[in-house]
Amino acid sequence: MKNIQELIRLTESMSASADLRSRKKNDNKTGKLYRAILRYSEADEDEIVRKVYGKKADASLPAYRKLKTRLRNILVDILLDTGASDKPNYTNYVETYRSLQRQYASAQVLISKRAYQNSARILEKVYRIALDNSMTELLYQSSQLLAGIYLGMIANNRKFEFYTQAAAKHRQEFVDLGLATECYYHFKSLLYNRTLPMEEIGKIATDKAAEMSEVFERNHNLHNIAIKYHDLICFGHYLSGNFEASFKYAVAAEQHLLELVDKTSRKLYPSRLMQLRSLGFLNRVVEGEELLNRLFEDTQIYSVDWINLVEEELLFFVRCKKYQKAFDAAIKIDRRRLRNKLSNENKQIWEVIDATIYLLIICGRIELPATDNRFRNFRVIRFLNSVPTYSKEKWGMNVQILAIHTMLLILQKKYDQVIDRVEALEKYCSRHLRNNERLRGNCFIKMLTSVVKGNFHKVAAERNASKYVKRLQGTQSSNLDQAANIEIIPYEILWEMLLENLDQKIHIVRVRTQSSA
Repeated sequence: MKNIQELIRLTESMSASADLRSRKKNDNKTGKLYRAILRYSEADEDEIVRKVYGKKADASLPAYRKLKTRLRNILVDILLDTGASDKPNYTNYVETYRSLQRQYASAQVLISKRAYQNSARILEKVYRIALDNSMTELLYQSSQLLAGIYLGMIANNRKFEFYTQAAAKHRQEFVDLGLATECYYHFKSLLYNRTLPMEEIGKIATDKAAEMSEVFERNHNLHNIAIKYHDLICFGHYLSGNFEASFKYAVAAEQHLLELVDKTSRKLYPSRLMQLRSLGFLNRVVEGEELLNRLFEDTQIYSVDWINLVEEELLFFVRCKKYQKAFDAAIKIDRRRLRNKLSNENKQIWEVIDATIYLLIICGRIELPATDNRFRNFRVIRFLNSVPTYSKEKWGMNVQILAIHTMLLILQKKYDQVIDRVEALEKYCSRHLRNNERLRGNCFIKMLTSVVKGNFHKVAAERNASKYVKRLQGTQSSNLDQAANIEIIPYEILWEMLLENLDQKIHIVRVRTQSSA
């Protein structure tokens, strides 16, 4: 009852509570209870109940307890001006976290208004739900604030001791989470920016996992630390080309996390995604398809997560050389609906994907349905301008983009445009692809320029490119570049497809002014 009396005192002068105060506008039991508490402030709770439910009722009446809860929620909403869109939502981890953060902020507002009873009530609810979901930050914040309330604002020594001990425990967890996050983000920044060779980034992932191993052992049951640790271990194997180990460890990681979270939780996604990626390189198609079915079952169609999963599905089938199934994945996406779902940068990967699918179509690796208009109307001329972000990756994805664009021009027999690009492509190699780590891109660009120098004749192209082909075959496996999406299709396969589509005729084209790559 003290909680509601406190809220009535704070909201009494607010216009939003006018309907509760008016008998004419609110004559239901909620209004009656509000007015009884307001009028009989010195009465005990049983007396208040009898004013609403009659002479035989008392405070143990179930209907009264529900009514009291409803009134308290209405008054909190009035005090905090909470609309319907801000109602608590505990359907998943993200919504639960958002709801608890809002409630934590509300509790702070209540403290500033000296509504200590209601603030403590909200914070204890935050603490309970955060504990169920292992939300380390909220556990530390709410327990620390509750310890302060029960020390100096509400005299309750038992609760003060409990939350003081809880705050000390969660503080250590919070510090450990900070260390784990620092290790994880350091690795992720290298992975996203791709400033080092993939194998070296994989070694850093392993080193960072070792650095946080003690934190993981100390917090074995905290999923937000376990996820980061497992992901680092998985990437350490994956980016080193040890796909069997990355798959096995990802399965073990999922089993551990299933002990900590619900089986449909998004927290399981990283380990399941690593399984799918590894299965692609291991060419285990059936297992990968079964896993994809599980992943799609837990993903809402046309959500951002669903779009990303379709991308992973497509890449899986490309790695398994199941190009027709990759095409089936690509056409799930309505490009018009991407505009409102993805950032400009994330939309550009679909420009590259479409160009890759179109290349596979004109090379005869994909059979195009008669009803398709998306790829039948693909415009090569606009492709390079549609991927400005990747053009900055001078030795990354941009090399494959230039390669695919040049191949498309050759296969469409636009030889004059190809010749225009030869000098620019060679300059690009000398400027950006000189280091050993970038040798594969260097070799393939020179293989393409050899086709031009051989006047697009198949035998001449093979002869002119032979030394670069040998050098490419002697480089490190392209799996690591595929793992980082630097090579969506390995250069060896692209070269094989190109040769299949060259003829035995010499095509001599006049040289025009060179363009820049």
